[in-house]
Amino acid sequence: METIHPAGERGLMPSEGEKTSLFADTYGGRIHVEWDEQAKVTPLGQLPFFIDFLKTGDLFEPWVKDCPLTYTSPNAPSKTDVLGTLLLSVLSGHTRYAHINAIRFDSVNPELLGMRKVASEDSVRRAFQGVEERGLTYLFKLKQPPNVKRLVEEVFTRADWVPAGQGWEGVNAELQLMGWTKSRRVVVLRREIPPETVRRKQEKKAKTYQPELAFMETAAPLKQYEYAVLAMSLEDEIMTIAQHYRDRSDAENVFDELKNQWGWSGYMTQDLKRCQIMARAIALIYNWWSLFARLAIPEKHAEAVTSRPLLLTGVAKQIRHGGQST
Repeated sequence: METIHPAGERGLMPSEGEKTSLFADTYGGRIHVEWDEQAKVTPLGQLPFFIDFLKTGDLFEPWVKDCPLTYTSPNAPSKTDVLGTLLLSVLSGHTRYAHINAIRFDSVNPELLGMRKVASEDSVRRAFQGVEERGLTYLFKLKQPPNVKRLVEEVFTRADWVPAGQGWEGVNAELQLMGWTKSRRVVVLRREIPPETVRRKQEKKAKTYQPELAFMETAAPLKQYEYAVLAMSLEDEIMTIAQHYRDRSDAENVFDELKNQWGWSGYMTQDLKRCQIMARAIALIYNWWSLFARLAIPEKHAEAVTSRPLLLTGVAKQIRHGGQST
């Protein structure tokens, strides 16, 4: 008979009536984890396993060490407290700084991250107020206001168009739009619209009016193109730039998950730089969690809507006895 749910590794989960301990190395020391069916539900009860993953992979501590936060007041929270609070908030599915208050009662998990306390929402909100730019590279598609359309018209007759892959061709140009502090390199891409598509559009348009002349001569139809204008700080050749942008389409599901399941559309302030830093921090935590979830579910990517309840929510309480934490 075929087994629908094959048994996992022996000893990983306790059998009925058996109490088994597992070990997890955390930033608060090694702890023992046991299953108890009579305990009350505690949010993020299975977090020790994720913290073990972060410590084993040397992920959380370097992030804290490299963070350019400095405090001079003896009453100020530590970097570990601020970033640890942010980590717990993101993993809890929060989308607002005010939601941080919901985890301030947790007296177990913060210690496992090496935290002294859960930072207040104001401390986390103010933390990155003075952080400077990092000079990261960028690549994005421009909308087509009049200045961009004018650029497209200017490069149309140039003879240095080169192949850009998948039917596209491109050419380099310079552009400075209103609000930009300097001129930037842009790549103008174009791809010919198939004649059949052009014909269908013309036929559809012709149905809306009646020609005045019964007989008329028409010249051979001109080629028609669709355009895309990419701005960037990269120095790669046009073919590589175009492929970089096409690769973004493969990540659309990831961006959707980040926005709708990981709070990328939340944690907002009036300071754009802090919003950008929060977005990067959430993306980093998302990457950590995705690696951790893939180890547990290797056959597919599990979105947060299923992986967080599966791998975080659990029954958890802490017991200390004889110098041992369980």
